[in-house]
Amino acid sequence: MARDGHSGDLRTQLDARFRAPLMRFFTRRTGDRREAEDLTQEVFMRLVRAKSLESVENANAFVFKVAS
Repeated sequence: MARDGHSGDLRTQLDARFRAPLMRFFTRRTGDRREAEDLTQEVFMRLVRAKSLESVENANAFVFKVAS
């Protein structure tokens, strides 16, 4: 977690914006909802760890690039 306390806010924002689209993305590809959930969580962890996420101009493209 970030020392400035913003990591939790970022996770909440990512979840609200991208959970459903990522779940659809992975469910279509894997056919397995449990696997889709695991992959979605992995994407969120990678995004939270990305230091430059706030400066990304096209968040959708960035998120799905990470997902791919």
